[in-house]
Amino acid sequence: MKKPLLILGIVIGAILTTAPVWGLTLSAMLMRTTLSQTGVSDPRGIAQDVGNSLMAGLVSFALCPVGVLLIVLCIVFLTRKPRSPAPPAIPQS
Repeated sequence: MKKPLLILGIVIGAILTTAPVWGLTLSAMLMRTTLSQTGVSDPRGIAQDVGNSLMAGLVSFALCPVGVLLIVLCIVFLTRKPRSPAPPAIPQS
């Protein structure tokens, strides 16, 4: 594999690994926005928006293992030494 592609895989893996942090931040921001816009007057709207923000958090937690796997695989392939050719056979006399 090409070296720049593996480095890109490590970067994408790092972003996916930090997805739970982004998901929780997004959840908190969405809940804050929902409560400041609707107040407590619309319980269905609040429930729907809170459900959406929790779903975003759940998806972010699901992406974390994918990121870790991607990082590990890219590092393994990046640091792997190329195979050396087999030594020539010694002729028998």
